[in-house]
Amino acid sequence: MPLPAVAVLVIEPMRALTDAIGRYTLQLIALAHNDPEKHDAVVGALSPIDEFRAQAGRRASDDDDGEEDVEDDDSATNVTPLPTTAPVVLATVA
Repeated sequence: MPLPAVAVLVIEPMRALTDAIGRYTLQLIALAHNDPEKHDAVVGALSPIDEFRAQAGRRASDDDDGEEDVEDDDSATNVTPLPTTAPVVLATVA
């Protein structure tokens, strides 16, 4: 006999995760600003976040086109984007 489904509220954990990612990125950007030799390491550390956001943007724009979605062979790219409160900025630190 199957167990009944139980609703799980994830909004608060998602907000906590979003805040933690935002604080992490700010700390990395501050590190790169204070120590320019760490710039490349910081860009590397932030690149997965940047790539995720770029993929989410592409998926959102594809959905806005009104075209039928085509399944990708790579299911790892079909991830629901996290809500963000602050943009992640990868900028060259001078």
